[in-house]
Amino acid sequence: MVAAAVSLYTGTAGADDADKRAVTSDNGSSGATVETPPPLVLDSALTPAIPFTPLAVTMYGYAKRLPDARETFVLRNETNCYRISRVLVKIVYSTQDGKPFHTREELVECDLMPGSSRMVSLKSFDTAKTYYYYLYPPVKAAGIPYMVRYDVLRYDVVVE
Repeated sequence: MVAAAVSLYTGTAGADDADKRAVTSDNGSSGATVETPPPLVLDSALTPAIPFTPLAVTMYGYAKRLPDARETFVLRNETNCYRISRVLVKIVYSTQDGKPFHTREELVECDLMPGSSRMVSLKSFDTAKTYYYYLYPPVKAAGIPYMVRYDVLRYDVVVE
């Protein structure tokens, strides 16, 4: 059995370096030689770093009524050139006077083209159905109002 590993490093290789391969002997009983590929070179000019900014993705239109088992909101890709495939969002639930009572992190699978929006639906933290988002008060039943704050912790950019 032969295991292979690829070394990644920054820089550029000359034309002569690209075709070189290291040949080592197999330490097994066969005595065969194993050819290892040259290290993979990532040219920083061709693959520039994409800086993270939490302003690249915004969340709006949050809704959860008292009887709802799901929370819905819209995610918007605020970039003008990056396609986003996943967003890690931290959602902080608080009372109307601002005291947090629950926090969770959700990895949202989505396909957001630059400038586009997508409706997202998550299973609610409120399994007992006793809470409602403060903008959607119940008409006949009693419940506990809450507010939401979010932070974008991470997003994945699609490289094509």
